[in-house]
Amino acid sequence: GEIIGFETLLRRRDRNGQICLPGSMAEAFNDSEVAEAIGIAMLDMVVADMVDWRERGLDCGRVSINASAAEFRNREFVGRLIEQCDRARIDRDRLVIEVTEGVFVGRAAPKVGQMIAELKRAGFGISLDDFGTGYASLTHLREIPVDSLKIDRSFIVDLFGDGGRDSAAIVSAIIRLSQGLGITVVAEGIETEAQRQFLREQGCAAGQGWLFGRPAPKAAVDKMLARFRQVA
Repeated sequence: GEIIGFETLLRRRDRNGQICLPGSMAEAFNDSEVAEAIGIAMLDMVVADMVDWRERGLDCGRVSINASAAEFRNREFVGRLIEQCDRARIDRDRLVIEVTEGVFVGRAAPKVGQMIAELKRAGFGISLDDFGTGYASLTHLREIPVDSLKIDRSFIVDLFGDGGRDSAAIVSAIIRLSQGLGITVVAEGIETEAQRQFLREQGCAAGQGWLFGRPAPKAAVDKMLARFRQVA
């Protein structure tokens, strides 16, 4: 029932000002230079937003930002994060780096673990995204210093669908595994009260999805944080 943080999402508008689906920009991330430039721009905006909330007395909690494979191919990535946070006087543990399966693919894969370890030592939070699919697997829980993992939304959406029994068993197992390892688990894609209730009964303490809020610009988040702060 509490806001504990946010995930930064990237959206683009077409020439008519309409917001496009996320997949419409996927091709951009196949170009390393473009992908890295997008990452730098997003980090600048995230840090600016966090500074603005702090100066207005609004507690945004922890903010997650996805790091692309292109960023993990650049040794300057870790230093840039440290410099940005320190210059803005943002506690590093307030920023969570979400690692998606894409960073474990290709020639940069052997270096990823080392860079993630550097980020962890520097004080940043590390989250393993889309857990249960693709390359985000049990191996990475053993090899990288993960603070939290996110159960892929495909399992949550299917909890009460045709494959509900299997999905429920998988979700429950991931939650128990996380608890045993002392890792925070976040359920993605929660859209119904039934899904939330099931997850709470299984011991999942954090979740995100349309049940709580849809992707929104900063102005909408400002109002949300102000409202919760007043209630508190």
